[in-house]
Amino acid sequence: MMFRDSMSPEQGKNFFGDAIRRRREALGISVEELSRQTQIPQKYILAFENGKLGFFSAKVYAAGYLNKILAAISVENKDELIKEFNEEWLSLASFQEKEDAVLARRPLGRIFSFTPRRLSILAAGIALFVLLLFFGYRLMVFVRLPPLIIEMPRDKIVQEERIIKIKGGTERESRLTVNGREIKINESGIFEDEIEAIKGVNVLEFVAEDRFGKQTKEIRHVLVK
Repeated sequence: MMFRDSMSPEQGKNFFGDAIRRRREALGISVEELSRQTQIPQKYILAFENGKLGFFSAKVYAAGYLNKILAAISVENKDELIKEFNEEWLSLASFQEKEDAVLARRPLGRIFSFTPRRLSILAAGIALFVLLLFFGYRLMVFVRLPPLIIEMPRDKIVQEERIIKIKGGTERESRLTVNGREIKINESGIFEDEIEAIKGVNVLEFVAEDRFGKQTKEIRHVLVK
């Protein structure tokens, strides 16, 4: 069972914690030194001295640490301090049970009620999320290269016809050229045309350029017999 540090029983009641601090300081031992001697993290030593029992997840751990600390600083009234620790722990446990019972009886509508302030924060959060999505999309569009798919011709093909058929797809806003010749793109981003070839090896350079000037290039080799 984990307690909360904000519990009221911890406020103004720290008899054994004050005693630990006074004894440690009387011996001239720092929290860091005591931590090294006992192998107990400093945060737990400070939790005892400041009366923050809610820092511990279970009594068995707190009690074990407390016994090691009391042995290290050789307190004379060890049994009395342990008794005070047990009483404070029971006080915290009782307070926690009452608090849990109050929360259990509280209607969910009150716990998760939407006040004007919460609605404003929610609306601002949604607006910020949408804005970030928009700018993220715009950045992605700006950074990525334009797509270019060449269906025809396949690379390194051999044919006898002097006409090479080209076909493929890209963004409709892009400008497409083949060896510098502009090719028309329809509304769906599809292009289809024919290019007159020469006998021998024809090297076709496809270049798709978007409105930001970024280019995607593809090369096709066609051997005409």
